[in-house]
Amino acid sequence: MFKKTYRIPHNLFSVFFKKGVRINTKNFILIWLNHDKTLVSVVVGKKVSQSAVIRNKIKRRVLSIVKNLLALNNHKNIALIVIVKNNYVNLTKKESEKALQFILRKLFN
Repeated sequence: MFKKTYRIPHNLFSVFFKKGVRINTKNFILIWLNHDKTLVSVVVGKKVSQSAVIRNKIKRRVLSIVKNLLALNNHKNIALIVIVKNNYVNLTKKESEKALQFILRKLFN
């Protein structure tokens, strides 16, 4: 889990939605901008799961994967919003990791 200083505050979300670059896949929407430090947020809506426990589990899983991938790629100064779609619930941990790797490789290349 990222510390609170590495999360995107809610008041900046509108800036990201207006100016951010979007990458859409079957399971995720990734919105990113260059920033002065690394910031990450994960959004899991109630359409994905009605249970808050499951939504929080998904957030923790996605944040963990993103944190590992950012550390491996040594990319700094990027701000990401990962929006999880309904299809994510059916994925295993390995499949979700592969899907996020695919998106982040697309982003970093």
